[in-house]
Amino acid sequence: MQSYCLQIDEAGREKTAHNRDGFPVAMYETHPRRYPIGYTIWHWHWEIQFCWVVQGEIEFYVEENRYHLAQGQGIFINRGTLHMAKAVHSEEDAYICMDIDSGLLEETAVLGDRYVSPVVANKAIPCLLFTDQADQEIIQALSCSFEDWSAGHPGYEMCVMAQLWRIWHRICGRVEGMAQRGNLGMRPSRAKEMIRYLHLHYQQDIMLDDIAHAVHMSREECCRFFKGITGSTIFGYLREYRIKKSLELLDHGQMTIGEVSEAVGFHSVSYFCQCFRNKMRMTPKQYQKRANIAIE
Repeated sequence: MQSYCLQIDEAGREKTAHNRDGFPVAMYETHPRRYPIGYTIWHWHWEIQFCWVVQGEIEFYVEENRYHLAQGQGIFINRGTLHMAKAVHSEEDAYICMDIDSGLLEETAVLGDRYVSPVVANKAIPCLLFTDQADQEIIQALSCSFEDWSAGHPGYEMCVMAQLWRIWHRICGRVEGMAQRGNLGMRPSRAKEMIRYLHLHYQQDIMLDDIAHAVHMSREECCRFFKGITGSTIFGYLREYRIKKSLELLDHGQMTIGEVSEAVGFHSVSYFCQCFRNKMRMTPKQYQKRANIAIE
């Protein structure tokens, strides 16, 4: 079952261990609006990821691009790539994720060197879309993998691997002839630096000059760049990240609202409560009370 508490480190990297009984693959259905803040936050991971929409419509944000996918469509997200996802219509909008340690494919020396590493190490390929009729073979293979994974019968790992190589064969056909394109990989890495800075210093007073200095950009360029990548302003992102961190403290119920506000970088309790209510549609006290009831 999918956990709706996405744990990320200061650099924005997801900390979840994606494996089952030593098999470095994880598959799960995700409903973005079931996350506490209503969507999957910006993050990245070293695993490669396949996602395909099984109900409603989902917007995937990958680096500076936004992709609107409907049921039956999917996306491949390369390792180390910043991304997030939002439901378009309701809590019922859902997609299935398949997270894979690329080493599982790369460990076969000839196949890994020839067909896998050139794709997963290519910063010019942050993602690939599966939206055409010709891509239905990939979506079908992903669905079969999920069925095998969910059944968990003895040997299911081999069935999943068979489908995965089938998918990878199609991907290699797609990217054949693609060449590295300039400094395409520079934008997301700098975005990671900015997100890492915000995650490290969210408890402190952060000035735009501090962020711009940390990533060696002007104030104006810094704002344009961050908005272009994330779709959010720097301080809008910081505010929502602080709200997310406050949820973790409120869930434990050991701190007062004032202490929580101070701990996550809001030095005005009234402003914290205002921002929290605007995002969560309830006050911090109401959320804390609901969390305590759930624990009991």
